[in-house]
Amino acid sequence: MKLTTVCGTTLMNVGLILTPVSIYQMSRGALVLWVGILSVMFLRRHLYLYQWTSLCIVVLGVCLVGLSGSLVKKSVNEGPLEGLIRIATSDDDPAKVALGVVLILFAQNFTACQYVVEEKIMTRYKVEPLVSTTPILRADERRL
Repeated sequence: MKLTTVCGTTLMNVGLILTPVSIYQMSRGALVLWVGILSVMFLRRHLYLYQWTSLCIVVLGVCLVGLSGSLVKKSVNEGPLEGLIRIATSDDDPAKVALGVVLILFAQNFTACQYVVEEKIMTRYKVEPLVSTTPILRADERRL
């Protein structure tokens, strides 16, 4: 479990370095797609037609956001705070933005795997949610 968290977080942070924040946040919406696909594959879930349709719409939206970052150049208006605006809105290389989006989408696979595994554990075993997320301590280390 910790391995998926570390890999997913690391890849998402590298993707964040390479992409604008708005594209990063919108690309994280692909998590719904990966959880849906992995739930069908590993949890033997059945998704209805309207669920598949909504997943396709989400994919289309994520693709449009990813493309917008690599195709659209921002224009900075001339004004009294021109230097500050230029620093805040730097033009990113389209190749870097595309690589960042790919890394973010790949990182979502790790997070989706973690969600699916957690769901499998929670449905199979009767475990309190707080107990399942805390580290296991020896009996002599537990203090109330």
